[in-house]
Amino acid sequence: MTHPRRDQGRSKRLLASAALAVATPSRAQEDERGPRTPLVELDRDPYPGTYQPLPSTPTLIKGATILDGRAGRIDGGDVL
Repeated sequence: MTHPRRDQGRSKRLLASAALAVATPSRAQEDERGPRTPLVELDRDPYPGTYQPLPSTPTLIKGATILDGRAGRIDGGDVL
């Protein structure tokens, strides 16, 4: 025996799936109409980056206390 509320939920899901299947065009229908053209042109890079790094040289920090963020600690370590 099934529960009435469970059947009601199943019926709603089935009805929603059927409505979606009817409302969604199939691949065959899309092919018959030809390729779709976009309604508007979108700029793929609307805000192009302008960042330019400054010239620099590598800097070595010797004898540092390094905390790794996972409760680990390195005393006297080097950081490049």
